[in-house]
Amino acid sequence: MGVPASTTDEELRSIFEAFGDVRGMYTRRKADGVVVVDYYDVRAAASAASTLQGTLMQEQPIHLSFTHPAAADGSLEQGIAQGQITVYNMDPGTTNQHLVWLFSKFGEVQGIHQSPNRPTQKCITFYDSRHAAAALKAMNCAEQLSALPSHLTPQQVAKLQSHTMQRSAL
Repeated sequence: MGVPASTTDEELRSIFEAFGDVRGMYTRRKADGVVVVDYYDVRAAASAASTLQGTLMQEQPIHLSFTHPAAADGSLEQGIAQGQITVYNMDPGTTNQHLVWLFSKFGEVQGIHQSPNRPTQKCITFYDSRHAAAALKAMNCAEQLSALPSHLTPQQVAKLQSHTMQRSAL
């Protein structure tokens, strides 16, 4: 990254928070010029990278790149898909348009893709990892509603899910 070691954590946080909510900042290797900034929203990370690439910080150019998300303990985990949830045992006829409609109530959906060789499994990716967490929580809550009659519309199920989530928050 090329961050000068004399840059304070507060200065760094101020710079990077200008692009979006910072989930965490790992400065253990700041003396080597390396800082890892973890955003909730991938769009904020992309904006920071494109805007700050090569800019001078205390007369030293900084270089930014993307990496795998960090675990809660600060270590870098390989293969994490933050902001992504997988829906299993779906009706193979469920359209991506319906899934976007269903999941966009939690936040903006970046994309949906079919799991290879698994027609009943799709991955929904959100721009913001907090939105994926909210959707996952709602899905886990909805498992309690699995005994509902099959004639209910998606709107009726969404209302029932909303009421169940409100009760669980009390």
